[in-house]
Amino acid sequence: MLKHVSEVVTDDGQRIETLEFRDPSLNPEQHYITCQTYQRIKRAIRKLPPRSGSMVDLYYGQEFRLKEAAQALGISEPAAKSTVLRARNFLRRSLKDQ
Repeated sequence: MLKHVSEVVTDDGQRIETLEFRDPSLNPEQHYITCQTYQRIKRAIRKLPPRSGSMVDLYYGQEFRLKEAAQALGISEPAAKSTVLRARNFLRRSLKDQ
């Protein structure tokens, strides 16, 4: 919880500092927007070719290093880097069009 100090003036003119605790969770509207964005991204990722989708999952989803993701897919590191770049460009275009 985030704390915020605010000042309150009582009826007799005294100033009292109070702590307010804010709930850091998303409000319903923010939660809805986040869920919708996540769904859009998942749909766009499913449209990627299989190797690109796997690379995106390993690199971004599972947070593999590029070298580790390349080894997991049995490709060279430069090929993995190229695959990530092509996938990002595809996703950028795809999400822009929606």
